[in-house]
Amino acid sequence: MKSKKSALRTRPDGLFRLSAIAAVAASSFTALPAAAQEAAKAEETAAQLDTIEVTGSRLPQPSLTSATPLSVISEREVDFQGTVNIESLINNLPQAFAEFSSNDSNGATGTATVSLRGLGSERTLVLIDGRRLMPGDPFATVPDLNFIPAQLVESIEIMTGGASAVYGSDAVAGVVNFKMKRDFEGLQFDSQFSRTSQGDGMVRDYTMLFGTNFADKKGNVTFYANYTKQDEITQNQRDFSACSVTTPRTGDRHNCAGSRTIAEGLIYSYDRSAAGLDYYAIVNPNGTRSFIADDGRTFNFAPFNFFQRPTERYSFGAFGHVELNEHAEVYGNAMFMDSRSVAAVAPSGLFFVSAQIPCNSPLLSADQKQFLCTDVGLTDAQSANTLVAKRAVEVGPRLNDLRHTDYRINLGVKGKIIDGLDYDLSTQRGEIIYSAGQLNYINTANAIDALNTAVDGNGNAVCASGNAGCVPLDLFQLGALTPDQIAYIRATGYEQASLLQEVTTGVVTADLGVYGLTIPSALSGVKVALGAEYRSESLDYRPDINVETGNLGGFGGPRPAVAGDFSVKELFTEVSVPLVEGKTGAELLQFEAALRVADYSTAGNADASTLRLTWAPVKDVTLRGSYAKATRAPNIIELFAPQSLGLFSGADPCAGANLQGNPNAPTQQQCANTGVTADQYNAGVTGTTVNGSAPIADCSSGQCVGLFGGNPDLDVEEATTKSVGIVFTPTFAKDLSITVDFFDIEVEDSITTLSPGVILQQCLLTGNADFCNAVNRGPTGRLFGDSSNPNAGFVTSTNQNIGGLATQGIDVAANYALKMGDMGRVSFNYVTTYLEALEVNVGPGLGTYDCAGLYGTTCGTPSPRYRHQFRTTWEMPFGLAVSANWRYFGSTKLDANTSDPNLSDGDGRFNAIDNELKEKHYLDLAATYLLPLEKQRVSVRFGVNNATNTEPQIVSSNNPNPVSGPPFGNGNTFPNVYDPLGTTFFVGLTADF
Repeated sequence: MKSKKSALRTRPDGLFRLSAIAAVAASSFTALPAAAQEAAKAEETAAQLDTIEVTGSRLPQPSLTSATPLSVISEREVDFQGTVNIESLINNLPQAFAEFSSNDSNGATGTATVSLRGLGSERTLVLIDGRRLMPGDPFATVPDLNFIPAQLVESIEIMTGGASAVYGSDAVAGVVNFKMKRDFEGLQFDSQFSRTSQGDGMVRDYTMLFGTNFADKKGNVTFYANYTKQDEITQNQRDFSACSVTTPRTGDRHNCAGSRTIAEGLIYSYDRSAAGLDYYAIVNPNGTRSFIADDGRTFNFAPFNFFQRPTERYSFGAFGHVELNEHAEVYGNAMFMDSRSVAAVAPSGLFFVSAQIPCNSPLLSADQKQFLCTDVGLTDAQSANTLVAKRAVEVGPRLNDLRHTDYRINLGVKGKIIDGLDYDLSTQRGEIIYSAGQLNYINTANAIDALNTAVDGNGNAVCASGNAGCVPLDLFQLGALTPDQIAYIRATGYEQASLLQEVTTGVVTADLGVYGLTIPSALSGVKVALGAEYRSESLDYRPDINVETGNLGGFGGPRPAVAGDFSVKELFTEVSVPLVEGKTGAELLQFEAALRVADYSTAGNADASTLRLTWAPVKDVTLRGSYAKATRAPNIIELFAPQSLGLFSGADPCAGANLQGNPNAPTQQQCANTGVTADQYNAGVTGTTVNGSAPIADCSSGQCVGLFGGNPDLDVEEATTKSVGIVFTPTFAKDLSITVDFFDIEVEDSITTLSPGVILQQCLLTGNADFCNAVNRGPTGRLFGDSSNPNAGFVTSTNQNIGGLATQGIDVAANYALKMGDMGRVSFNYVTTYLEALEVNVGPGLGTYDCAGLYGTTCGTPSPRYRHQFRTTWEMPFGLAVSANWRYFGSTKLDANTSDPNLSDGDGRFNAIDNELKEKHYLDLAATYLLPLEKQRVSVRFGVNNATNTEPQIVSSNNPNPVSGPPFGNGNTFPNVYDPLGTTFFVGLTADF
């Protein structure tokens, strides 16, 4: 493999070493050293300046001396981590917070995303070679990292902080730029296999690269093809997730729990409740047509859920460029991916659905008739008023078959207009075609139809509606469901969507130093960039009738068809002004500024600006700072995504189970704020029906229902980003670099889906109408679909401009390389982030809560105050390199342990067991070896991730205190933060010809 290097230029001031070392220091996670000969080559060229385009600027920059913190992940790090999932590389950085990945199940999108600074993946811009990557899913607002072929990545540059003025909307928290191999030559085969120490979760990855130079090495074309297959791991394959655990109100340990919708069938009798009798009965599990008394049994749904989804992915494409002359270099790429993943959850069912059961039904045995009718004085001419809960295991587990087919084409031309004046024109088109099949769901309408029965003249049970094809459901004997009954209630759903993004960009850059525009105290000239960009995006979502009407039991509510589009016209400029160079007290003093003016067809004007200053008073020290006003306009999905019902982790504080005997229960007035009537509240406290009102049922399995989706009336959000840092590169230790950076990001009018749990809590405690109007209880008070209407009972949480976000903290990185003579070279890399604050303002006058150091139903995934990575690598002269990486996650506290809506006085009073997630340590070991072959370059790699088999800490995922619910909670933990699979082994081989 050969890689063409950028042209090296010489600066007349002689500050070559400062720039070269600052390239390392500017990186919060620097590229690991290459082979020994590459290290020697780097030393030889340390006195030269590599002028390249750096992430965060469209101007050619002297090395990577960036005025804002910049992290670099090299392709060598890909080998050491042994991952084929790009998101894992980035999410291991302390600056990144985990979002969607292959470890999600319930609520999974089938995509992989990244969120810098914990501000949400929608505020992180993803680029390929400096050009925007299109959104990856009609329900996720951001690009899918699965689209990027890992083996073609040369490096990943991560700039944290506002970059909207340079790249446009979405760069509020920062930019992730994937730099692809530009001049690959030869034929390369790469394969890798991994599996866990328990023998499951096999991942296979095969990649082929073929590249050739032509036109006297002025051109190159590189083709790639990749195939990845990942086996599933279900939750019952790990002890800590074999059942859904719950936290009791008293006690000192977790208990296994499940869903009250059980396979046997649970019957709730309104008539017996009103008469003060025991009102629950269970269909006898011994197979007889009889009832047993309710013994509190639950259905264990955990074994059906995936910890690692089965995935199969194909991708291929080509990158190319050719320099026709100094005025025109034509470049382009075409990329394709087809990814298919299956998310599985437990079987659907009848979740406490209303049913009128005739007392003379032939489906009832004598004792069942006694329980439902005779004991409460109902005659054969009357019907029992009931709720039925039945887990339809006979139908099979629910499967969501998710498929993403992505295309991206980019074409451009760049070159020199005249000396000192260059141009770059490009256009690109990116499209994703989404399809999803929902299998083994319950046809809600048919199930309700089949539940309400009558008796015909021959004494047979028939559907009361008389609808053609209706077959009465026989739920009064375990195993009595016939194929005809199952066929009538089984349903499938299908969704299709397309997302299209088109971008045209033109930019002219000028080195005005060529024309004598240089500050007298400086040696380099002023540089300017001027550009324009036009971008359009469109969404077209098309569900079938079952999905559109919400007729799939256990899938969510209605998802109506929707289509929408927007466009934006932008003008931008950037300037770099060296003020002082090579002077006493100012080896370098440089000012940079950028401005972008945008006009959105939907949100109107959105302007962004950036100011940066770099000062090196001496060669050993560089100070840097930046101030940016960033903007983010609503994206296509935030504007037009279909509004639909979905699940969120939580419990109803006013449900009967949470009122009766609970000393911390909310008051009647607090529950009234959320729409609970006095009779419903009193029924919950007493455990009996009051004036016809039964106790409100709690959300099933710790999952309430929310209404989520787009809002075409969204406005632009604005952000202020400040950073101040120091780079220390001592001349007495040329292989040492230390960086310390303080960051402060504030977002106003943030576009967000405020957590339904937060909305419910704010309504309960404050009675504020803005929140209480979003709590929509069904006729029986439930928040997870009502008995007669599965689409009633939810908390509205659609996209809004509300409140704000803010985060502050400190990044520290240290890098050192130690030469050991004939024994090679040892390098050390340490990178950490201390999170001072991660604040959310929930609305004007309603206060702010800080999620730094917290996790739970309000703050979501854990946000430890301190995280780090520390990698040590020993590279030996004979081609062997061994590396150890220590990953550390600090502890976090449970946000729900307080009655204060601003989370300021949590003391573990409600849930002592889950009150704290302890710190976690992970040790990863890896090695690479270059075989001593003459004609081919063959290297092998092998390693062990989580060598100490550190298991995640178990936290409750079920009532009454569910704190790790979907989509990012899974299997009683947060698998995108803490390794859920245990020790994983990998081995790989790369052969170049």
